[in-house]
Amino acid sequence: MNGLFRRASVREAPSKHAQRSNDPSCRGPAKSRSRTAIADFDGNGKLYPQRGHYTQMIFDQPRCIAENQDRSGERQELIATLAKVFRLSFPSLRFRIFDRIAAINAQASVRDSLRSVDIFGGLAFNPAVDHDGLVFAYLHEAGHHLSKGCRHPCNQQIACDCAADCWAVTEGRAKLAENNCEFSLTIALTQLERAANLNKRSSSKQAPRRCAYSNWVERKRSLLRGSVIPKQCGLF
Repeated sequence: MNGLFRRASVREAPSKHAQRSNDPSCRGPAKSRSRTAIADFDGNGKLYPQRGHYTQMIFDQPRCIAENQDRSGERQELIATLAKVFRLSFPSLRFRIFDRIAAINAQASVRDSLRSVDIFGGLAFNPAVDHDGLVFAYLHEAGHHLSKGCRHPCNQQIACDCAADCWAVTEGRAKLAENNCEFSLTIALTQLERAANLNKRSSSKQAPRRCAYSNWVERKRSLLRGSVIPKQCGLF
């Protein structure tokens, strides 16, 4: 996993239905010529469309698609406000919204030394996810870039999920609080669990273990308990 859920490539979504993500095995950076229309924020926090490539993710279920989205003015204001405070808190990163991707997911990506945090529209505009869930999602992705913890075996430029989670609730949380942005971890995890139906999507006991936090129930328990992260990524 290189994001809230796991790495996958996502093609441009049709007008009302999102293209389902592929879920390649761990073989290094994905190479794809597919492009996607996305939305980004300008200097005033307003959404504007552009096109681009991206690579990697936060949850282990990238195919989970949001059926309903909240595109109200209040919601857009919340997203714009978070974008501003995260840019202020972590100026070395680029924060974007992949507006037309309906997958309930997010990703950390590196391209040409440019580090980005990308939130998919299915998560950004999900009515089950409010301030707390979005803040944690942003922090987790930022943690892939800024954590000094164990590296991801498939991409040494970013930290593994366990290290990203730990950074999010420690260093990242503290830095964000300096700019008067706080969140409840319990509420955040509950919102994300409900939105992506994670409580019914735990890793199979027969499936190979991909990461220390590949099982949502264990991951949630570790986060709430403040468990120490492993020194070496469990992904293989």
